[in-house]
Amino acid sequence: MPNPDKIFIAIGGGKGGVGKSIVSSNLAVALARLGKRTVLVDADLGAANQHTMFGLDRTGPTLHGIIQGQHRELSEILVETGTPGLLLAPGCGAIPGAANLEGNAKARLMEAVINVSADVVLIDVGAGISFDVIDLYNLADLRLVVVLPQLTSFQNAYAFLKAAVHRSIEGAADTQARRELYQIASPPSETDRIPGLLTRLREHDPTYARMAKARLQHFGVELIGNQIVSPKERGTLVAVAKMFQDFLGIEANQLGHLRFNRRFGESINARRPLIQLDPLDDCSRGFMQMAQTLLSRDVLGLRKGRTAADEAPAPIPEAALIADLHALLRA
Repeated sequence: MPNPDKIFIAIGGGKGGVGKSIVSSNLAVALARLGKRTVLVDADLGAANQHTMFGLDRTGPTLHGIIQGQHRELSEILVETGTPGLLLAPGCGAIPGAANLEGNAKARLMEAVINVSADVVLIDVGAGISFDVIDLYNLADLRLVVVLPQLTSFQNAYAFLKAAVHRSIEGAADTQARRELYQIASPPSETDRIPGLLTRLREHDPTYARMAKARLQHFGVELIGNQIVSPKERGTLVAVAKMFQDFLGIEANQLGHLRFNRRFGESINARRPLIQLDPLDDCSRGFMQMAQTLLSRDVLGLRKGRTAADEAPAPIPEAALIADLHALLRA
């Protein structure tokens, strides 16, 4: 269970190229400038680049040491970024198989992230919808998703969040019967909506359905639009948020948007986040505003809300429910 005095923020985007790492590095600086002891975790396993964003030559230990069990605490690999109050946990790069966690590797990594000493832990997760990526994303209190004003980006973000939602619902299954119910009630379909899944769960186990719905009602999604150039493109973010609500049953807050800005490319080549290179840039001020908004969120309320229904007893004996599910399969 995460420390109640610590805020966990994850940043995802479905696929690479949406500006996820740029958002992560600049937000991390903004949070540190607001006086929060911040740790940025480069969890883009196998394709890490946050050290480059901060002009660091990676010569010391990385998350690979945590994954392999060579280091137990994240504090053993943290490095200074040049911004007071901001430390970086460098990720794995150019190591074959680093993105595929085996055995207890993921548990070691997640435990190290949970236990690190900080006010805010910012997790830059990798691309794709593997369980390794999704579980790190779902570890967070606030789950940011970065999108470009493009149809393919919206589709990728939707697929990413759908995987995160399914993983959360599956995680609420605390008995073998409920795990079987989830498998039967969630057919592999691109068009199936989460509200329909909740209805099927409710027909067989109302308590499990309430547990799953509580997680979705407090999912903590924050939407960031990147490379926005017109009011029409800003309007598409509203439509995307509504799609998430209708199809996935989750509410996505509009955290902010970033205009198309060539200075981001300059900042990458300069190996410094834009907010350091030009604090007065509109996008730099936008990152400061987003950081302030994130710190104002009711994180404890989200945590409590996600598990509010978990203490209710199962209304159906497990053996009877399993028999019911097997009958459903034969029908």
